[in-house]
Amino acid sequence: MSVIVAVRVRPFNQREIDLNSQLCIDMDGPRTTLLCLEDSKKNKDFAFDYSFWSHDGFELDDNAWQGYHCCLFAYGQTGAGKSYSMVGYGANKGIVPIACQEIFKKIESNTNPNIIYEVQCSMLEIYNETVQDLLVNVTKRPVGGLKIRQNTSLGFYTDGLSKHPVEDYDQIEKLMDGGTQNRTVAATQMNASSSRAHTIIVIEFKQTETKDNNRKFEKLSVINLVDLAGSEKVGKTGAEGARLKEASNINQSLTTLGKVIQTLAEKEMGKSKGAVVPYRESCLTKILCNALGGNSKTLMICAVSPSSDNWEETLSTLRYADQAKKIKNKATVNESATDKLIRELTQENEKLKIFMQKFQEQFGINLDSMDVSSLQKLDTKQVNIQEILIKKEQMEANEHLLVDATKTKKQRIEENKQYEDQKPQIDLSKPYLTNIHEDPQLHNKIQCTLDRQKTIIGSKYAEPKADIIVGLTKHNIAEIVYENGIIFIQPIQGQDESFILLNGCPVRNRIELKNLDRLIFSTTSMFILMDQSSQSRTEGLVFNQIDFEFVQIERNKYMELENKLREQENEFRKQQDEEKKVEQQKLWEDEKKKLEEQIKQLQMQPPPPLPTMKKQCSEKINKYKDKNYLEHKLQKYLPKVLEINLIAKELKRKVTLQAKIAQIYEENEEKKDAQNIINIKSKVQIQVDNKELGQVYIWDHTKFNERYYMIKDLLEKYFETNTLPVIDPSNDPFCDPPEPHLIGNGYFKLLYLAYFMDSVMDLSIVGENGQCGSLNVSIIPCNETGDINLSEKMENESCEEIIEDPNQLLGRTLYFKINIQKAQLPEAFCKDSYVEYSLMDQYGKIQIYRTETIVGKNSKPNYNYSKIFCYENLNSEHLNYFMERNLVFKVFGFEEIQIDRKKSEVNNQNLNQKRIELQDGNSEEQEGKKKIEGKKEVEGDSDKKKQKQDKGEGKKDKEDCNIY
Repeated sequence: MSVIVAVRVRPFNQREIDLNSQLCIDMDGPRTTLLCLEDSKKNKDFAFDYSFWSHDGFELDDNAWQGYHCCLFAYGQTGAGKSYSMVGYGANKGIVPIACQEIFKKIESNTNPNIIYEVQCSMLEIYNETVQDLLVNVTKRPVGGLKIRQNTSLGFYTDGLSKHPVEDYDQIEKLMDGGTQNRTVAATQMNASSSRAHTIIVIEFKQTETKDNNRKFEKLSVINLVDLAGSEKVGKTGAEGARLKEASNINQSLTTLGKVIQTLAEKEMGKSKGAVVPYRESCLTKILCNALGGNSKTLMICAVSPSSDNWEETLSTLRYADQAKKIKNKATVNESATDKLIRELTQENEKLKIFMQKFQEQFGINLDSMDVSSLQKLDTKQVNIQEILIKKEQMEANEHLLVDATKTKKQRIEENKQYEDQKPQIDLSKPYLTNIHEDPQLHNKIQCTLDRQKTIIGSKYAEPKADIIVGLTKHNIAEIVYENGIIFIQPIQGQDESFILLNGCPVRNRIELKNLDRLIFSTTSMFILMDQSSQSRTEGLVFNQIDFEFVQIERNKYMELENKLREQENEFRKQQDEEKKVEQQKLWEDEKKKLEEQIKQLQMQPPPPLPTMKKQCSEKINKYKDKNYLEHKLQKYLPKVLEINLIAKELKRKVTLQAKIAQIYEENEEKKDAQNIINIKSKVQIQVDNKELGQVYIWDHTKFNERYYMIKDLLEKYFETNTLPVIDPSNDPFCDPPEPHLIGNGYFKLLYLAYFMDSVMDLSIVGENGQCGSLNVSIIPCNETGDINLSEKMENESCEEIIEDPNQLLGRTLYFKINIQKAQLPEAFCKDSYVEYSLMDQYGKIQIYRTETIVGKNSKPNYNYSKIFCYENLNSEHLNYFMERNLVFKVFGFEEIQIDRKKSEVNNQNLNQKRIELQDGNSEEQEGKKKIEGKKEVEGDSDKKKQKQDKGEGKKDKEDCNIY
């Protein structure tokens, strides 16, 4: 049977309602249509098994009851409603609780005393290709996570994953809450993002029936409920992802899942029959091996947003689902054979023990007392160390399986009771902190009591040991003190003030905390203070009002979000005004009289008609929506930018990021009028100032998101190894390789060709910030040899050949030549420039053409480019293309590296070495130097401090404003 694919659209969220977002999805039975609001001809139709606005889990339950393995996985961009579909919130139950409740209802309704039912629950997470048991406390997890192994009987399985027996859904819910809490703690401590992790709930449903002859028949169904990571992070960067493929494993599972689905789909369609399905390339695809193309009944839910703002992401999700529905599985009822499994494992281990015994006798060693490093010291010519290690691991894994297979139900219940007893009990009548998280599932899951005299907030790597561990820092950053029933917070001396925010403002000194105060540590760890003995600072504020967005808005107010918007808008208007000032001055005198006459006429005319007023009103509404949208984008990116800047400082990198609003000139291909082919849009961009290389470059939101997680990986490696990472420049997420920069576009009307006319133009090159150069282009009708005197010849031969109607060209052969000559380019981007354009060929396909590259720096290049095109038997499609389209000439160049911004001691070859030398306590020699040089620096430092104090006197009052 094929993989069942269902598409679910969540309701509009509050942000989308505030922005008046438009619906871009339409559903009718199994049909799902993605609506293009600008042009209905571009609507995308898809057909799936189910398309719905709600969800149902009964079919999944029926399959499990019959003894089939089942898998349900939710796919979609972050915020599309995957978790809502799987788990649900509040009264709206998701598929997991519905399916589980139905299983227990059927168990309760069973009247056959010869059938015994067992249900076990596990919960795991895959983050950055590391598998963790979410039902095990963070402090008790194995280093490096759990291993995924393969067994001939079981297939792929997770070695060491705990299984908890459950009697009803309430117990499953408690386990899920505990797993979510552990997941939240880990995410807070590791500075990880929940949207980048895959969460899998595994439910084993076993039915044992005793027949008349006392023979037992078992049916086992393993149900995998998978909440995948946000899909918008995958496959949007193209070559970017390939260049940095060694830098991070963060996308590996989703990328490999895409490859698996594509390979299976192609095999079902008769393509690539011999292709190997790449299950082994990631942890996720190993676990889902049966679910995709194996022994399982599989349902894929694609969660999509209803908002037109997410049109591209929704299209990507629907295309992914369209591939998945082509996969076919071969599901069979699974008759559990525990006795057979135990027998096979025992026999295999006996063989391994004999092999190990011979090996130990041959070399006179005891494997039990030797670690990996000791084994590697043995003579590799006489023994294959890798083979020994694999066999040793396999024997240990088999023993784990044997222990698990021979456990009785009573033993499992006892273990689960111990797990429940280990959970810490929190006295919520005393002051405590509770966490704030972007993911509603992880919000308000961590409670930390503050009734001790001193609570330290900081890193798990710091001394003394922190009571509340947060990410993004290697040091302890703050202390919360409890004195006489009053709570105070104070920063630890020497720590950056940006690491502690109280109600959005930096904390520089000791200050009293009040009920419902919001605390942010290390930019990402957020908490609310709950203290029943004190009053809130804000009258009328209640706990339910405080969420992730509330805290972000509060923080961004301090960061002067509104001022940033106004500054960017004013700067753009000022720039536009200056560019137009000279031209306006010349035209003003000529236009003055006309304007005065128009004013008189307008005064005599009635008010503008209703359509005009509606249009003006609509434009105002759109501007308001655009402003709100930009505010939301800035609100989203400013904290992340601050976080990366702090990480760069921690990693001793001379790189600074800044979020900016840029006015982008974009091409609108649908406009026929050349005067309206440019749209001006405001976009949030990230400006990267890399002082190590003397470069400034721009990241769009896609590239920034990719680099954001890679940079966080670097920080975690640094904390784990206490060594600054040595990075190959090609894999450095802080750097961009030299890439061609789109200087701007020139627009050429093809209409002249439809009238068989020569056209020579100096095109204005329009870039992100307006006109930035010019380009000389000519398009001239010719013959097959390039003769361009056709117009004169036609005029001399016959007046009837003059083209008055483009339809006269139908059925004829058209030759024309495109010449690209001189250009005027900006100095900053005129190195190695070239021109590129796209043109429809005679077969209706769009082809890309480009000039040769002008090597070196040249602000006035001459491309000396000429190419002849031929269109045989011209048809209406060709003519419509010429009459309606504008040929876009894209001019590219490389940025000239600003060498003068580099400091003399910085160069590419020794950057990594210098970063390492900046670490504290690298060697005794460095320590000795510090002691000797310290005496010399004391006097200089005191002089510098005095100078800073003198400069800072006048600023003190201003800096202390709104800061605790």
